[in-house]
Parts: sequence; structure tokens; C-alpha cells
Amino acid sequence: MANYTGGVLSVCPFYHREAKFSISCEGPDESSGVRICFRSAREKEEWQKKKCFVFDYELYCPLAMALLIHNDCAGARRSF
Repeated sequence: MANYTGGVLSVCPFYHREAKFSISCEGPDESSGVRICFRSAREKEEWQKKKCFVFDYELYCPLAMALLIHNDCAGARRSF
């Protein structure tokens, strides 16, 4: 792994790892993942600062928000 700053600073529980121009996160189920690609390392770092490194990540990261909604709906379906 070329840069692991995000792994140390990331608060988001959906974060998995990063590369120079991408961030890999949890997917909608256990057998999947999502990779967000950026044109530059600076764009990736700005995304991380605004979305991955904050405690209210679900308010700023569209992926975290979608995964939280998905997980809530999946839990509701299992309770029937």
C-alpha cells in the first residue's frame, strides 16, 4: 500500500483501504466493495478530509449514507 494515511485517520466504518488515486470501501453486501477513483492524489485527499475523516461521515459521504440506508432496510426485512 503506497499511502496509508486514510487508514489511520479515517473514522468511517465503511473505509477499507486506499491507493494513490483511489479509496476502497465496503459494498452493499459482504462479498462486494466499492472503489472511488480520483484524477489526482490531491482530489482524493480532499475527499477524505471532508468525508472519511469526520465523525458525521454519513452527512457528507453519499456512499456512507447509501450503505447506512441499505443496512437499515436489510435489517427491517429480516425482522419480518
